[in-house]
Amino acid sequence: MAKPTGQYRVKVTWLWRAAFRFVSPEGKIIFIDPWLRDNPMCPAEYKDPGKLAADVILFTHSHYDHEGDTAELAKKSGARVVAIVDLMESLKQKGVAPEQVAALSYGGTAAVAGITASMVPAWHTTPPSVGFVIGFSSGLKIYHTGDTCLFSDMNLIKSLHAPQLALIPVGGTYTMDDYAASLACRDYLKPQYVIPMHYPANPRDTSPSDCAEKFRHHLQGSGIEVVMARPGETIEF
Repeated sequence: MAKPTGQYRVKVTWLWRAAFRFVSPEGKIIFIDPWLRDNPMCPAEYKDPGKLAADVILFTHSHYDHEGDTAELAKKSGARVVAIVDLMESLKQKGVAPEQVAALSYGGTAAVAGITASMVPAWHTTPPSVGFVIGFSSGLKIYHTGDTCLFSDMNLIKSLHAPQLALIPVGGTYTMDDYAASLACRDYLKPQYVIPMHYPANPRDTSPSDCAEKFRHHLQGSGIEVVMARPGETIEF
């Protein structure tokens, strides 16, 4: 199976849980679900949101391990925040300037800092919950599912956006487990690459977990490359 080659010139860093940092081909910095300061596995160099550069911040829902440090990072860096329109008032109350927020709902797309961010549904306990398909100038599209169960409309996300890389939860309890996530990839999304995330189920549990390895096992023979990221590791796609 093909390994990431760097052909798209997009750098992807997993900061544990659902938190990622991307660097675009133009050098723009994008955070998604930036749970940093209180994240037990976030690398030290990303722990202080007040000292980080950012151009765009996206978050999938308001649970603490997803919205995380969005407000502080936005206020310090001046980054644009892409979020569902229902959370605009909450961001304003936290001190984020309204002009910094690109508000969307399902089906909407924002063009910010040379990328596109398309909002798609997610099925989770706290509405509103969303996922994002992020498009880069080099042609790479990354689908961050957010916290979700398996749902058949992922097939429509494939039809509309055709993401080459999926970031998908495998921990169970609050999201899909490893088997359901493998069905999402094999039967619906069919990405070229996938990074398993959001495991173990408990966001405070830093013990070793076999969720990602089970997920990779389920996808053997599918032609989908499972990229086993480590917290703080940067992979160029």
